Amino acid sequence: MSQLEWDGQALAGDFLALAIHTAGPGTDPAVTPIIAFAAGTGDRRCVIRPEQLGDFLRVHRAATIACHDAAALHWAIDEHLGRSGDSSARQILWEYSRACRLHDVQLLDQLLRLAHFGGDPRPLDLDRLATLYIDRADMSDASRPTPWLSSGEPVGADEGPAVRALREVDDVGKIYRKQLSQSDRLAQRLRIPRAIYRAVRPVGPRPPGPGGDRAPPRGRQRAAPVQGCRPRAAPNLR
Repeated sequence: MSQLEWDGQALAGDFLALAIHTAGPGTDPAVTPIIAFAAGTGDRRCVIRPEQLGDFLRVHRAATIACHDAAALHWAIDEHLGRSGDSSARQILWEYSRACRLHDVQLLDQLLRLAHFGGDPRPLDLDRLATLYIDRADMSDASRPTPWLSSGEPVGADEGPAVRALREVDDVGKIYRKQLSQSDRLAQRLRIPRAIYRAVRPVGPRPPGPGGDRAPPRGRQRAAPVQGCRPRAAPNLR
């Protein structure tokens, strides 16, 4: 499994899990510099240097993004790109939300608990979500990613945020896949019409609907507005 600095190539997969860390705990990510940014697709994880962020978004402009706290991630990246003057990358960032391709595992968890139990589910932090969705065997130190730089050296203690971002990417990806499986089972149990469910399922192959017929070709799929985080009106980026 590769945990390297991003090499400029596209990460292949149904979706990208993203995580960021900013300059200090308890600070507003929208006004705090990003010091660690990580991405993963399940079989590969990598660290993206802040100066590479615009290029990373351009390479993955058509991707579906999974993250924890989509609003914080969006505004932190938007602020970073604004400071660097990268208007084309900001346009791509805003398009993730416009096209409903920015999916928040925190909000998806609230929607799933609402469907199962009703009420007003409170948002959970990533550690709590990992406890709920990921088998404890999957959370052992042996299965956690240990990042290595392109030089072949492990990330040192001075790059602790990079290690944390990689571990969060690992958790987000596992949680998101479990949530997709739960939504499939819920749709079957509630007998949601297959045409509706197939139109809004975020990523991956469509399961058979209640009638048992096959899913439509991938070209007819579109992403779902399930992440519940359409940001404020886009600024004039030109």
